[in-house]
Amino acid sequence: MRELARLSEIEPRKKGFWKLKSNCIVTNKGGYDYAVELVRIRTRDDILMWVSHLAQKTWMTKEGLRDFVDLLLGNRADIWPTDKVES
Repeated sequence: MRELARLSEIEPRKKGFWKLKSNCIVTNKGGYDYAVELVRIRTRDDILMWVSHLAQKTWMTKEGLRDFVDLLLGNRADIWPTDKVES
């Protein structure tokens, strides 16, 4: 599986649950800074693992999870592998 590429090239946004700072995605919605290093998110499976992990946080919301994925992917379909699924 090809690794997700160019996550560090995502432009920071001014609004949203998550913000891109240096080499991390950061939120402070839990009352403290919670950072996820971009080097820990390389594949689709990594994204799913983080969504599952974050969903267990008492301060996480659906909008927060959506914003996390949107920040990583946005409209950048070019970072997804084009693996074909055989039926």
